Amino acid sequence: DREALQKPLGDLVDAFLADLDTKKRSAHYIQIVGNHVRRTIEGCGWKYISDVDAGAFLKFRATLRTRTGEALSARAQNGWLEGLTAFFNWLVRTHKVIKENPLADVGKVSTRGAKKIKRRALSFEEFDKLLQVAGPKRAVYHFAARTGLRRGEMKQVRVYDLHLEVTEPYVAVRGSTTKDGKDARRD
Repeated sequence: DREALQKPLGDLVDAFLADLDTKKRSAHYIQIVGNHVRRTIEGCGWKYISDVDAGAFLKFRATLRTRTGEALSARAQNGWLEGLTAFFNWLVRTHKVIKENPLADVGKVSTRGAKKIKRRALSFEEFDKLLQVAGPKRAVYHFAARTGLRRGEMKQVRVYDLHLEVTEPYVAVRGSTTKDGKDARRD
């Protein structure tokens, strides 16, 4: 599509994100991918498809930092590449603007031996401090701690899942909402 070659990359990104929306991708996913693609285009100085260069992307990726100034983790760097890969593959498939993804030869950053975040439960003291500053979300945090439900599972709890009129109240967690797909009972 010769017309698409003349369009600024920003316009093509808008069309790509609109297509993701029609495919019912989550708003959060669309926001992240859009942010990564737009910031890369700006950071590399690309205006048109003909400007896209794998070397410029590699230099840009090496400059990415967290809010605290640390280098991005390998997983995060790979996330940026995945967003751009999705965009350029979309241009190849949907618009036939380019014959191949210009970043196809860019490899992922190795995650072998990468530092993993160690997760742990809050101590009673830490949890108490959280509740003291939680404001309107206090009940949500308390419910999560008492039931052990994940955020996505809590979002799907319905009134009929709550069994409060029994001797020992509980939440009936439907298998369709759990990570393992099994029904559960949380006291």
